[in-house]
Amino acid sequence: MKKLKFNKKILIVFLLLSVFAVGTMGFADTVEAAKWKKYDSGKYADEYPVAGYKKVISYQSYTKGNNNLYVDTFAYPKTGGKKLIDKTVFTKKNNIIKITSKNYFSNETMTGYFQTKLSVKKIYKDNMKVQIKDNSIPPEKKAFEKQSFTVNNDTYKVYGIKWDDYTISAYIYKNNVEYCGFGVYYVGYLEWNKKIINNKNVYREYNQKRKLVASENFSPSQSLLSIYQNKINILINKIKSA
Repeated sequence: MKKLKFNKKILIVFLLLSVFAVGTMGFADTVEAAKWKKYDSGKYADEYPVAGYKKVISYQSYTKGNNNLYVDTFAYPKTGGKKLIDKTVFTKKNNIIKITSKNYFSNETMTGYFQTKLSVKKIYKDNMKVQIKDNSIPPEKKAFEKQSFTVNNDTYKVYGIKWDDYTISAYIYKNNVEYCGFGVYYVGYLEWNKKIINNKNVYREYNQKRKLVASENFSPSQSLLSIYQNKINILINKIKSA
């Protein structure tokens, strides 16, 4: 296990994937009222939600002391009810926080570690504020790249969003409904789908239902922006030639 000093990008990677959607999480499946305390960790209006869902995604969080926290993330189908789309668990021991996440849209599992003296709740709440603020902004207002084109009377819009120096996302909408997208981000150390990724730039592509359809790892010497530009051009050309 590689220890990582805390900074925003480790947690943001988890939160982005859980929203971009994200083994069962053991103790997190059952809440014991005497041990766990529930709090409302927030919600935001997602301007362009996953196809077939309403705009609101909510988070239901539970803590046990300063060292254990888990978060259930729900999306709301247009047909009614709600669906669990992500479960993320934080555990802290000897100033090392372990984050384990299961995303039910993409069927991805991830585990990461970082070092901090702060409590898991403090870290999560601080970063959740950033996440809620970022995702309440429509893609067209925060995109560094925007494209629009028409194929067979269908209008496609492309948004490229640079979250920080380590993470770039692309979203493609067809007639204002999510069509596909991908993420490109740097990973110092991450256990992903039972595989260890160490010091790589990674690419993850998702379809309209946010199922994982492609993944690829790159050398960190290859810039995230160049990977992004290559992949977005491939996707656009594929749509135009279909």
